[in-house]
Amino acid sequence: PEVPTEPEIPTEPEEPTANGYVQVTDIADITAGGQFVIVVNVDGAYKALDTTMTKNKFASVAVAVENGVVVGENLPVWTIEATAGGIALSNANGYLKYPTSTNMVLATDSYDWSIAAGENGYAITSVAAPARGILYRLSADLFGAYSTSNSTNADYTADLLLFKYA
Repeated sequence: PEVPTEPEIPTEPEEPTANGYVQVTDIADITAGGQFVIVVNVDGAYKALDTTMTKNKFASVAVAVENGVVVGENLPVWTIEATAGGIALSNANGYLKYPTSTNMVLATDSYDWSIAAGENGYAITSVAAPARGILYRLSADLFGAYSTSNSTNADYTADLLLFKYA
């Protein structure tokens, strides 16, 4: 007679992994809105746009990017929403707005920014003042509303990487 075989023990299903903030590769994923971490890559070091002001600009927050996902706790999260003129960026403290010079403020009213895909990331510029964009300045370690002509200057980067909560 045949010896009965042990029934197969079902394997445990794999734990679902939280996607977290995944790098956006399609501009439609940005203009659709959602929660984002906005990052620059400075020679392999990733720096995120903080949500609190420092001298009319925004400090950077070091973050880790692994396999196209921002990892870490207490990430600086921005909300992006579509507007009639482009997109608006906000956080718990207000809407990101360009008032003058290289300054930025957090305001109670929405402010229009435009976004365009580039070779190494996205460029976000003011709709009202298209020569001003959100750029990271290496020597200051700050994000500001710098002239878009600085995007070719080695001290600046305009190539923003956006990571959307998935």
